[in-house]
Amino acid sequence: MNVSKTHSEANVSKTHSEANVSKTHSEANVPNGPQAAATGTASVTPGSSPGQALPRGLRNNNPGNIRHGIAPWRGEVPGDDPDFITFDTMTDGVRAMARLIRNYQTLHRLDTVAAIVGRWAPPGENDTAGYIAYVAESAGVAPDAGLDLSHAAMLGRLVYAVICRENGQEAAERWVSAADLLAGVREACGGPA
Repeated sequence: MNVSKTHSEANVSKTHSEANVSKTHSEANVPNGPQAAATGTASVTPGSSPGQALPRGLRNNNPGNIRHGIAPWRGEVPGDDPDFITFDTMTDGVRAMARLIRNYQTLHRLDTVAAIVGRWAPPGENDTAGYIAYVAESAGVAPDAGLDLSHAAMLGRLVYAVICRENGQEAAERWVSAADLLAGVREACGGPA
C-alpha cells in the first residue's frame, strides 16, 4: 500500500479505485475545452448547488464519479452521497480520476480508449459502446489506438473527455476550470501543481 503524508491509497475495487502509481514527470498540455475560471478554480462547496442543479459529479467535486472504496483519497471529505466520493476541491477530484486512469494502464495494461472505458463504465451500468465512441472522438484518438498515458497531454484529453461524458459538456465547461484540470493531471503525473 502506498502511504503519503495525508492518507493511504489502495486498489480497492474493479472500477474507479486507486493504487500505487509510478510517478513520471511531464509537462501538461490539457485541452482548451474548460471555460470556467481559466485563471482560478471553479470548485463548488461539496454538496452545494450554486444557483442551478449541477450533475452529481460536479456537486461532489468528483467529475469522474468515483465510487466509495476502502481507502480514502487525498482530498476526500464526508458527503451525503451513498455511492460516490465527495472531494474538497475539483482539483482533488480530477487528480483522483487521472491517477485511476493511469493505473488502468500501468497496473492492468489497458492501453486503448475501448479497454479503459470498458473498465471505467462497464456494460450493465452504462452504454459502454456509446461512451467509448464519445471519449475517443472527444480525445481525438481511435477507440483501439494504443495510448501512452505517461504524457500529461494525452491523459488530460482523456480525462476531460470522461468528465464531459459523465457530467455533460456544457456543465463540464462551466464548472471544471482549465486550472483544475491542469493541476489535477500534473499532480497525477507526479509533477508540480
